[in-house]
Amino acid sequence: MTAALDLLGWFFINIAVPLLAPVALLPIARVPRFYRRHSRGIVVRAVQDGQLLWTVIAMSASACHALAGQFNVDLLPGPQRLVWLGITWHVGMIVGASGLVLVGAMDQHPARRGADLQPNHILRLSVVLAMLAAVSCSVMRALGS
Repeated sequence: MTAALDLLGWFFINIAVPLLAPVALLPIARVPRFYRRHSRGIVVRAVQDGQLLWTVIAMSASACHALAGQFNVDLLPGPQRLVWLGITWHVGMIVGASGLVLVGAMDQHPARRGADLQPNHILRLSVVLAMLAAVSCSVMRALGS
């Protein structure tokens, strides 16, 4: 029971808060009458240029730290390879998310804002990578404890 509560607390602090905190207060923008008209689509605007990718970077770095701690435990060669695979996976997510942050920042240029009606692939990729990082970090934590 204590292990389950520990895992739940870890999940809340390391996964739920980083994913939900950036957008949690945005619906409050509808409360004042002045902002109601401008608050439509505020959640999408808040993450449209890849801002969730910063969360992916932080969660993956945390997972790398947790996995590196497994080297202090005497591991057999098979589990040790899994730890290295997990570290490699998360470093790859850090590099990929960092590259996408760069692309999102370049696409954010004000001159492109109005004329660009193409689908926002950065937004889609950031949501997919955020969910993938959340699941992957949770699995790594569950396997580590």
